[in-house]
Amino acid sequence: MHLGCGILNELLSTEDLLLYLNHESQTIVVENQKKHINPKKLKKIIFGSIVILAVLHLVFMALPMISKDFTKDVFGYRYVIAISKDQEIDEDLVGEVVRLKTIDKEALSPGDRVLVFGLYGNSYYWEVEVLDNDTTDQEVEATFDDVIRNRYTYDEIEGIYTDQANIVGVFYYTASTPRGYITMIILHALIIYILHYVMFKDKDKILKDQKNEK
Repeated sequence: MHLGCGILNELLSTEDLLLYLNHESQTIVVENQKKHINPKKLKKIIFGSIVILAVLHLVFMALPMISKDFTKDVFGYRYVIAISKDQEIDEDLVGEVVRLKTIDKEALSPGDRVLVFGLYGNSYYWEVEVLDNDTTDQEVEATFDDVIRNRYTYDEIEGIYTDQANIVGVFYYTASTPRGYITMIILHALIIYILHYVMFKDKDKILKDQKNEK
């Protein structure tokens, strides 16, 4: 190291040496500046990423409204409102959000519970119990109240009753309805607005003060 400095001193004059050292210090400063990330730029990147994720989430949640079988085709299940079998037909019936799962209908056996849409002429899914599965005619015999028996084709069976939806499933189903989707858009917009205010409030205040000074 000392040898190198001695040779350098012999080759360079004092003025040249000062210029060399000044150039090296400037190079180090520039390199350090490149490594340092601008906080404002970092905030913009984070905020932009959040906005992109929010938009993608809204697009994903809109797909079930465009095609009701979207989640069933992709994940093998979807959430619907169904009237469970354990209720009396002559009393007030209560629907609940449940998970409907796709099945091999030829593999249905007595005791399985499946969902059929529009039983008794309404617009809900009904849980019925399979009594017999005729794979030749592709029909099942099933009952809701353990008294009346009906035959349903495979096409009328939407899927098998899996379980009652948890809070995530209820939220997902609600967001898949037009009113719920609009509510979700408002909620996303509110969250983004709050994040923008928290992350950039100082910058907005400075710009406002500069505008008032003019």
